[in-house]
Amino acid sequence: MATDAAAGPSTVRSRDPGWKYNFLPNPLDKNSVVCMFYQKETNGDEQESQEDDEVMEIPDQKNKRKNTNVKGPLDLYMTRKGKSVQKCINEACDKEIRGRTIQAIAAFFYQGPPTYHELRVPLLKNEVEKVDQWVEGHKVEWSKFGCSIMADGWTDRKQRSLINFRVNGSKGTVFMESNDASSYMKTGQKVFELLDNFVERIGEGNVVQIITDNGSNFKLAG
Repeated sequence: MATDAAAGPSTVRSRDPGWKYNFLPNPLDKNSVVCMFYQKETNGDEQESQEDDEVMEIPDQKNKRKNTNVKGPLDLYMTRKGKSVQKCINEACDKEIRGRTIQAIAAFFYQGPPTYHELRVPLLKNEVEKVDQWVEGHKVEWSKFGCSIMADGWTDRKQRSLINFRVNGSKGTVFMESNDASSYMKTGQKVFELLDNFVERIGEGNVVQIITDNGSNFKLAG
């Protein structure tokens, strides 16, 4: 009988989470419990148990619980779901289409890729013709709605001063050419002549404005 009595409390303690914070000072007295935090002993009185619960809610303990990294017994049974972002249809389709495309290109090159001559002569010629047709479509829009000339200077790795010319219209922006202006980049008159010639190529009646960077040479040309 004594063995059964001693085994009883241990079985109860293993199942009840309350025994993580309380213990029995006398294993034979199940009504006497000591709190591990305050070392206060209760004798099974419901009122005293309620008072202990109120003491546990003091501000110091609340402040400790503000730390989100502190986990309690109930947290073991709560699953926090991570943030999930739903992919839109376009993203999923684009990824699938790209995968099929690059796989087809790979198979094409494994079987019979174009020769050096084909890439250098007929295919290049066809591509140039397509680009010219694309630019002509933009020029039609320039004559209808006008356009803006954009010129900006920059320096390449060889320390050459270059000026890029682009034209922006209702259908988008077209890169037209890049000029090496190293010999006259700092001369306002030469830059003006370069801009004037480019405007004549596009058509003075089509140009609404000219946009340049804030370099002193462009200011002199203006």
